[in-house]
Amino acid sequence: MKPFSLCGLFFCVIFYLTIHNNKAAAQNCNINTAVQLVYQDSIESYIQHLEDYETRFMIAPNRLKIALWLGSKFNSLGIDSVRIDTFETHTVHSNLGIDTTTKQYNVVATIPGITKRKIIICGHYDSFAYGDPFSYAPGADDDASGIAACLESARVFSEINLTPKNTVEIIAFAAEELMNYGLGGYDIHAAKAEVNNDTIDLVIHNDMIGFNDGNWTIFFSNYPGCESETNLLAFVCDTYTSLNKQFWPPNMGPFADRAFYSRDYKSVYIEENFDLNPNYHKVTDLLSNMDVSFCAEATKLSVAGAMQYDLFGVTTLSGESPVFNETTFSVYPNPVQEKARIEFNLETACYVDLSIYDVTGQKVETIEKGKREKGNYSIEFINDNLNGFYFINLRIDNKINYTKKIFTHRP
Repeated sequence: MKPFSLCGLFFCVIFYLTIHNNKAAAQNCNINTAVQLVYQDSIESYIQHLEDYETRFMIAPNRLKIALWLGSKFNSLGIDSVRIDTFETHTVHSNLGIDTTTKQYNVVATIPGITKRKIIICGHYDSFAYGDPFSYAPGADDDASGIAACLESARVFSEINLTPKNTVEIIAFAAEELMNYGLGGYDIHAAKAEVNNDTIDLVIHNDMIGFNDGNWTIFFSNYPGCESETNLLAFVCDTYTSLNKQFWPPNMGPFADRAFYSRDYKSVYIEENFDLNPNYHKVTDLLSNMDVSFCAEATKLSVAGAMQYDLFGVTTLSGESPVFNETTFSVYPNPVQEKARIEFNLETACYVDLSIYDVTGQKVETIEKGKREKGNYSIEFINDNLNGFYFINLRIDNKINYTKKIFTHRP
């Protein structure tokens, strides 16, 4: 046994108490009460029930039965306003031998707010597995875990008798897995919202939140134009959960919530480190292969994220002094030919990573990286060989991200 150091223990305790007290100081008592009501056993029961259907494949004949159960479950959890939105979608998938039109069912639970401005918490209830998805596609993680977050959010909000300023919609979407082969539930709902001139301020999208990579890592999307909302979820992650956050590179990729952000509805996509998940789209995607405690922590993001936005919006995240003024971040000229100037202001000293990403999310160049002091910055970017659309991403202290879309063209 190594010698025990009381001095070392003292400093460890002081460090822990400092971190703990800083975290507690940032917490809102109402939000903290709500996240403490997220129960692991409730989440486990939701996932087990959905897995017990054996398949939730969008073309399997039990899809209406599942939608009706979800509707009744929302009711039993205390949500009075629940509707099933029926739509038709034509799906063509040659490898699966599918060329058919089916009725699909989005399940929408609504907590009325003082205003009609909306916050959406969502996931998808259909599943897929290679082999014969018509007969067996358990989909415990993908995406019964996301639906469990929706159901548990509904239960918690009912228990605390949430009366939000914004209307909260909790939605179980249909037809996500084959969305690239026909319209999915997200597409239908977002399109209707646009036609109806609905104001959707925030979409919190849960897709695969039950696999723990061993480091308790949760990933957030980083869509251009959604930086403030992404930063809000990052703040919530640090303040109310034990998860370690990471950010996907900025891109306009084929995530299901593209239906929302492509219409300028602010969206944050929450996902595990699924690249390491060995059960993705397999018959082994079972509750027994999940970490339900991890899923419970991830569920707190929806509960706390919706409440944080409803109470404070995206401008007031803590009592700390602001590090960065978003309005100072600019790139000009844009479009970019041979060179451009990138300007921003740091209001305190911080670590900066200024990089360029392509539309697939791959980093193509690091422009500036390292600790920088407070002040105004004007950085010249030389365009050696880039042509097309790219994203300039400014990451500060690995906590907050700001993105500018640029078009480059070498003459």
